[in-house]
Amino acid sequence: MERGGARRRDVLRWSGLAAAALFGGGGSLYALRTGLETKVRLGTVGGMPGLWRYLARRSDRLFESQGFAVSYQSFGDEPSLRAAFLNDQLDLIDSLVPTAALLRQAGSPAQLFQPTAWAHQSYPFVVRSDSAARSLPDLVGQPVASYPLDHPAMAYWLALAPAALGTDPRQLALLPGPAPDLRLFESAVAGACLPTDRWEILAADPAVRAVADLQSAWRAFSGGDRPLLLGGYIARADFLQRHPDFVRAFRAGHQIALAAYRQHRADFLNLVAGFHDGPTLSPTLSQVQATALGYDDVAPDRLILSDADVQDYARLFPLMAQQGFLRAAPDVNALFYRPRI
Repeated sequence: MERGGARRRDVLRWSGLAAAALFGGGGSLYALRTGLETKVRLGTVGGMPGLWRYLARRSDRLFESQGFAVSYQSFGDEPSLRAAFLNDQLDLIDSLVPTAALLRQAGSPAQLFQPTAWAHQSYPFVVRSDSAARSLPDLVGQPVASYPLDHPAMAYWLALAPAALGTDPRQLALLPGPAPDLRLFESAVAGACLPTDRWEILAADPAVRAVADLQSAWRAFSGGDRPLLLGGYIARADFLQRHPDFVRAFRAGHQIALAAYRQHRADFLNLVAGFHDGPTLSPTLSQVQATALGYDDVAPDRLILSDADVQDYARLFPLMAQQGFLRAAPDVNALFYRPRI
């Protein structure tokens, strides 16, 4: 078991350690041409999402040709990303939707305007196969490795676990940390909350199984199969109002990228596998990233915010506030920016 566990720990580390090596000390910057008229600074955690990489690799065609100089910066964790945005070091950040609410709570006029990710077996609670646990309630009182409760991924569990599964995550003996997946095979924990991409790798391993995931919890709560918007680009309201041409070009770039993934998948995966500002991935691991972010589950129209997206969060944000993740539920109509097409 130990040999197998060691190998699995190596698999779990495939992106975490590479990202730490590349992005430690404040992140690295992949800057494109800077002599153009409008300069836009983008940030994300890890630098691995396929849409992020595709837009960076094709930035000359998608943005520079229209007079936009775009730079791409990766950070090691969500707090560092939020701090850079609040300190006006970034114009746009790609993060989970609750991040926009946290930024507004911190005094920023942040708005989410461009979807990039949807729930797909997201952030599952995973146990070893010999565990007696079959559901999240079975883990009540047991030590479980998790993200810190102020991490935006945990906002979803704080909201959905009580409403859909009848269990408050804080009833588990949570052991918060920056990389809970690396503790999955430790005897001291009964399970762990995994990043979605790690679960895509481990799901076929008979030594582990998931007892809960956000996609299933959302379906139970919402009563439907429509994938929940999970993440996207966030900017300040004044930036969005000043740069409508860039917003249109940015949306068009994402439509081109998702179309490339759907229609010419091998070319897309090969293109995004290698990138100056992130770990080098094989096409197989690029596919893991794409599947984990929901690219296989949505039609191109999901790249445009809809009434349904806004209504989903009109239901979720009050639950996040009730659980103390937010001080108060934000006005969803102010939080989401929906430019004219």
